[in-house]
Amino acid sequence: MSDSDEPKDSQTGSDSADQSRLPQSGSIWLRKRVVWLIGAVALISVAGAAVVIFLGEEGNSPETAAQRLVDTMNDPDASNADIFANACEEERRRYSEPDGSLREATGPRMVGAVELVLDGVEQISDTRAIATMHVAAYPDNQLRFFVVKEDGEWKDCGSADE
Repeated sequence: MSDSDEPKDSQTGSDSADQSRLPQSGSIWLRKRVVWLIGAVALISVAGAAVVIFLGEEGNSPETAAQRLVDTMNDPDASNADIFANACEEERRRYSEPDGSLREATGPRMVGAVELVLDGVEQISDTRAIATMHVAAYPDNQLRFFVVKEDGEWKDCGSADE
């Protein structure tokens, strides 16, 4: 009997010999594979969520916000917009023009002129911390800045020494 002489399934038009090699829809093989697939997807989802939560909190801490401020202040190419990109609402309001635009800096340009070093961050509540830093050339002269949590994100919020 040649390939063309094999009986064809009347509903699908495929060879009955080909169908016998495929697992049946109710077979144990198929059910086990589906269970394993669902389990693998669930495990990957839980692992992915844990990574997102861990990295999300790692990247959103008072220490991270304080270090961002130090890094920006140490960057000679940073603009006022860069400095205030992570500022709290109070600081943004204090340094904006009546139309809401950011006021340009006046006087000597401090950004990038001195190197700041972050000494530490003390969290004083769930929404407030104080970052301590100093100018690298003057380690005994410490500066303190507030770091606050607004809308779920930690932001720098001006001098704590005023």
